[in-house]
Amino acid sequence: MNRFLFLSLAVLMLLSYGCFSSSSPTRTFVLSKAVLAESEDPVQIRIGRIVLPDYLKRWEMVTLVKEREVRINDFAQWGELLEDGVRRTLTENFRQVLGAEQVLNASQLNEEECWRLDYEFHSLTGNAKGAFVVEVLCQARSAKEKKLFSIAFEVPCPPGKPEKLVEAHEEALGRLVLETLSQLQK
Repeated sequence: MNRFLFLSLAVLMLLSYGCFSSSSPTRTFVLSKAVLAESEDPVQIRIGRIVLPDYLKRWEMVTLVKEREVRINDFAQWGELLEDGVRRTLTENFRQVLGAEQVLNASQLNEEECWRLDYEFHSLTGNAKGAFVVEVLCQARSAKEKKLFSIAFEVPCPPGKPEKLVEAHEEALGRLVLETLSQLQK
């Protein structure tokens, strides 16, 4: 009987410890624009559709552990949906490079020379190998022409650190703006 009472008390203590112990606080992040140089070649753009893989359409930060396995970080999340953060950050980066008057919003009339940019991301994720992988298909349309091009690159990103993952997103979105402008000028 003493043994049963002792085991019961031990189990009860462990259970109560789990209930009353504090877990790590959830950290919330938002994206910021990158520091980019101004472009000397004026081009007018409008951000169209932004499409992310379904596994990124969540509040929590996600990394790839293996090729087909994701890790969801319950204690690091976005302060806005990632799709909205990507759109806002791309817009801010384009305004920094081209000037605010060259980046139209949805309510402005479409100029004939304006490029509408639709981005379909196939990857926008950090991985366990220390890389942040960007693979995106961009469709650019103006009144005169249409271009379809892929952009793919990696940015260093130490695994397991949410703040480094945010910095990698910001660096990648800045580089994406420059790569997009390079493709438009071809």
